[in-house]
Amino acid sequence: MNIVFLDLETTGRDENKHGVIEIAARYDEDRETKAIFYKKFFDEKASVNLEALKVNNTAYGSLESLGHEDVAVSAFVDFLDNSIAETKCPAKIVSKINNSLILTDQRKG
Repeated sequence: MNIVFLDLETTGRDENKHGVIEIAARYDEDRETKAIFYKKFFDEKASVNLEALKVNNTAYGSLESLGHEDVAVSAFVDFLDNSIAETKCPAKIVSKINNSLILTDQRKG
């Protein structure tokens, strides 16, 4: 069985004002890890809950040094494209995942 495990960390629990700060993913084929993705980033428009940062093990002062959200989303889409070849996953599913990420990114603008 092929499966992608996805873990998101956020700057808080309110989806209207907090944002995603970390994407981690692992792709397994037949119970063997084939690829791992990890990226921390920060969208300066997102509000920050200091308790959420503690859970994420992220120092408030380090936020500005993290990469930008657009770069992280693009890298994650590349991870999906490179890890889950069309022979392993129907193209329409990968496309739906990619479109979802793109729509989510556009909504924040």
